[in-house]
Amino acid sequence: MKQSAEWNGFKRLLTMIGDVGLFNLSILLAFYWRFGVDIPEWNFKMYEGSAIYISLLFLLVNFFLGVYVYYNRRISDIIFNTVLAQLITILGLTMITFMGRFFAFPRLVLGYSFLLSILILGVWRVFIYYMYIRFTSNYKVASFIL
Repeated sequence: MKQSAEWNGFKRLLTMIGDVGLFNLSILLAFYWRFGVDIPEWNFKMYEGSAIYISLLFLLVNFFLGVYVYYNRRISDIIFNTVLAQLITILGLTMITFMGRFFAFPRLVLGYSFLLSILILGVWRVFIYYMYIRFTSNYKVASFIL
């Protein structure tokens, strides 16, 4: 199939790296939204200490939801998967921070990052979807059937 040659694992890996970077950016922006420029050091250290786990959970949830599969998708599917993945990720992070006794990690930052990540990742993934359509000659787009 020509699709695998045009949209290969390397492009998918770059998409995943971009996703992780933008998700962590949304958390950093949520810190600035919550605290302004004077972020409490203790709160930010909790984020720094758990950033790798946050990123792994984010990738795991997105991978299992099939976010990185663009074949036979519509933009509404991409947005829905983005919202669902962010909801599951933020709920998981809330549980991890509670069970891991990371009480210095502000829950309001998670709420703000939920909103920011939906916006940032939604725009990013729609852009990636259009790049997928542009560079894949035999793409399939789901059609609406009654």
